[in-house]
Amino acid sequence: MPKRSCYLLKKQKGKCAWGGWHFKDGDLLEIDDITPTTLGGKDEFTNLQLLHRHCHDEKTAIDGSLKSRNHKRETH
Repeated sequence: MPKRSCYLLKKQKGKCAWGGWHFKDGDLLEIDDITPTTLGGKDEFTNLQLLHRHCHDEKTAIDGSLKSRNHKRETH
């Protein structure tokens, strides 16, 4: 497991920051920007959290980052 993921896993006491469930062996984990960088979030450790993949998909769908990312693609 990458160092960043290990750090976040320890910091979050083994729980998904979005769903609140404990991580188990075999779970698909993803690192997420708490405030998306496309919406002004900083690329720093303090802006990172570890989520289950399905929680990350859910959060991304509602946090506005997809809409912002798609808008940038259309305007460039």
